[in-house]
Amino acid sequence: MAPAPKRLPAARGRRLVAIELPPDLVKRARMYAATHTTTLRTLVEEGLRWRLRQRTPKENQAMAPYTRRRKDRTHEG
Repeated sequence: MAPAPKRLPAARGRRLVAIELPPDLVKRARMYAATHTTTLRTLVEEGLRWRLRQRTPKENQAMAPYTRRRKDRTHEG
């Protein structure tokens, strides 16, 4: 019997996000994660959660939800 296929991140209630970072920052972050027995993903997630907790309640109310629409490439001129 074949093993069950792995579920994609979105299927587990997560989203796959691609970000561009300077190579030296990625290298330092990977080294930090390795020496602290964690992953780069966990390190980034913890950093984002920490930074977002720094916002005041007023700032949180003012933050509009971010949405990004892809350009319809069939109508580009």
